[in-house]
Amino acid sequence: RGAGAGGAQNKQNAARDAGIEFDVAREDFDRACGEARETRLLTDALCASDARAFCDHPHFFPFEETLRAVAVAFSRDRDVPASCARAGERPPHPRVYGVHGVDTRRVRENVAGAEPRRVREKRESLSLYPPSGFVPFKGLARLIAPLCYLYPHPAEIHGVFKALYARLFRKLHALDDDAFPRPAFPGLLAAFEDALFAAEPDLCFHLAEIGCPAARLATPWLFGALAGYLSVEQTLLLWDRVIGFDSLVPLALAAAAATALRKPALLAATCEEEARECLEDLSAVKVAPLLQAFVFRDDDDEAAFASGEETGAAFGSDEDEDEYESDAFDGEAADDDDV
Repeated sequence: RGAGAGGAQNKQNAARDAGIEFDVAREDFDRACGEARETRLLTDALCASDARAFCDHPHFFPFEETLRAVAVAFSRDRDVPASCARAGERPPHPRVYGVHGVDTRRVRENVAGAEPRRVREKRESLSLYPPSGFVPFKGLARLIAPLCYLYPHPAEIHGVFKALYARLFRKLHALDDDAFPRPAFPGLLAAFEDALFAAEPDLCFHLAEIGCPAARLATPWLFGALAGYLSVEQTLLLWDRVIGFDSLVPLALAAAAATALRKPALLAATCEEEARECLEDLSAVKVAPLLQAFVFRDDDDEAAFASGEETGAAFGSDEDEDEYESDAFDGEAADDDDV
């Protein structure tokens, strides 16, 4: 009875903490939206344009307004640098400073010629632009969109995305020298190349010969964490592994596995355009069996993978859809232990 009471108390505490966190996220979101209504920034237009362009996607067109609101709120959230610091990461970059109503050129000149103490004071008088210190880019909506299927309120999406960005996604767009197990984008691209070359060296040589290195094909996937390329549910399954391992390396492995799976078609390609066409549609890829087949294959499995015998597990067909759904979802606990 005591254990049951303690469990109920823990659930109540967890629910209360979750409610408090949502209230804080709601306050941050409402404050950022209020500022957006009062003062318009150029970055707001960038966020709106990106959301509008990405919502041509058949899975995300109902969420255009949500994506725009979350992206604008994120760009105006002054807590983003502090969130990065709490996650042990450096703040977003590049860092752009500005002063409203002041000749910023003259301020910069004064800062450049001032004494060290004056330099510090002048820099402290400047403010980040936009307020989050994060300059929006083409593809931001792609990273936010899958969360729209999990959380009903934009404030919740904003809070979860901010945490994901501070801990992990910041590295997708950072040219840092962070290495394994938590690499930034250069290290992530190197991990993809290493994994693919170790598994399929002949494919890598062929792609280089036709003027289309494998890294060029994988860059858009990695930049957007494969969101919009995989189906929504498979994107979220892949992100589960990213969060679970606290590393972006599963993205590199998934990209390498998807490229290797298309090996026969890629070997027949004679130019970059044909190679890209081979990798255009990943909507039928199932992440868990694909990763497991790629990471844990032995010499015998390599021949089967290259010949397409593993394709059935990685790509769902109409006839076997129910069977593969069972493999990918009912056996999720087993996959999590293996991958």
